[in-house]
Amino acid sequence: MKLSRAAGRRSTFARSSAPCQALSSRPARSSGLRSPRTLPSRCPSLRQTASADVQSDISRASCARVASLTAETSALIQKVVFTDRAPWATLFDAKETFIDATLANHYGLPPPQGTGSAWVPYGTSGRRGLLSHGSFLSVGKTAPDTSPTLRGKMVRNRLMCQFISPPPPEVNADVVDPTGRSKADHYAAHAANGSCASCHKLMDPVGFGLENYDQEGRYRAVEADHPECQIDGQGELDGIGSFHGPAGLADLMLEAGLLNRCAVSQLYRFAAGRPELDDTDNQFVDKLAEAMGTGDFRFDRLILEFVSSEPFGYRRAEQ
Repeated sequence: MKLSRAAGRRSTFARSSAPCQALSSRPARSSGLRSPRTLPSRCPSLRQTASADVQSDISRASCARVASLTAETSALIQKVVFTDRAPWATLFDAKETFIDATLANHYGLPPPQGTGSAWVPYGTSGRRGLLSHGSFLSVGKTAPDTSPTLRGKMVRNRLMCQFISPPPPEVNADVVDPTGRSKADHYAAHAANGSCASCHKLMDPVGFGLENYDQEGRYRAVEADHPECQIDGQGELDGIGSFHGPAGLADLMLEAGLLNRCAVSQLYRFAAGRPELDDTDNQFVDKLAEAMGTGDFRFDRLILEFVSSEPFGYRRAEQ
């Protein structure tokens, strides 16, 4: 395959940014990444997963709460990637969160000391890391309630890079169950339908493990439309194991090593400007993922490894 030199590609990649504000004006402590704009704007699997759709997805939230939710997720990325320079997996198993009194009340956590926002421990609440954020849990919101299918698809697609086929064209995936059945009974029909079961078994059980949290991230013990129906919050990653709640899902994905290669792949997709990768792309992603290893790695190291690689300095010649 013909390749041609792409002059200045590293500097272009470093300067470009997604349509979001910088998390901080304080320079990052790194010889290779001098601005905290670099990583947040370079992290589609983090920023886009968590907070890009907050304002459109949380229709009933007040403007103040939306701002608090966005600040919570931004602060976690800032702390893990820049301030603490911790392994990137800390985004998923962080044991504290950055909230103000409004969001503390929303989550049922103790309010921070003083005014403004501060880091508050999750304690025994069952929350942990990014998957507990209202910005993440708003994904898969369908009026008037959450969608275990869409939440599960989100986890599979964005965090694990597993493609789930769309429903057949004759299926209206947005229809509300007209029978008034409980959510558990309604979704049980997916498993009973042979043409639906193969895909839904990958998504629905994941989403049901997050059902104790509503479309704005608040804890709940019963179904919204059926208060007589308790939510047990039990979920499953097919073929891997069961879990309970955001903390359990994070633990299971990290223990199974399901996130590292996807993080590399999402970064490559963003940098290459195309979501679909071919064999040549995947060879480079595999090589970079191998260099990062199966254990913990820092996201800034991934960025530097990526932009320092020889393939990054070239682009494909037009055919």
